[in-house]
Amino acid sequence: MTAPKYTRREQEVLEVIYRNAPCTAADIQRKVGVSYSAARALLSRLVKKGVISQHYSGPRYVYEPSQEPAIAGRNALKTVVATFFKGNHAVALGALLALSNETADDAELARLEAMVQAARDSRADADD
Repeated sequence: MTAPKYTRREQEVLEVIYRNAPCTAADIQRKVGVSYSAARALLSRLVKKGVISQHYSGPRYVYEPSQEPAIAGRNALKTVVATFFKGNHAVALGALLALSNETADDAELARLEAMVQAARDSRADADD
């Protein structure tokens, strides 16, 4: 199954919803800077794509992500790695490490090392 494609505005709306859910069309209008009717149209398209859900709450619809943030993040990261790093996970990880160079403490680096070791162990188990 291929990941859905989003317009720039749809991506903006998704980011707002993941950061601020639940959201109304008025919230999207304010945060994205579009008209109310444009916000409703964008939300409707995202509901049809299945990436957000809507439910009625009081006098209005509210919108929330359909996927857990971790799952959506993993899917987005797959797209970023494929698009910007030509599928090369090592180069993508190097870029992430470069971004965290100033902020990664020893505990975070130890967690990363443990994940790399777990990946090695998993691969070795699969080879057996």
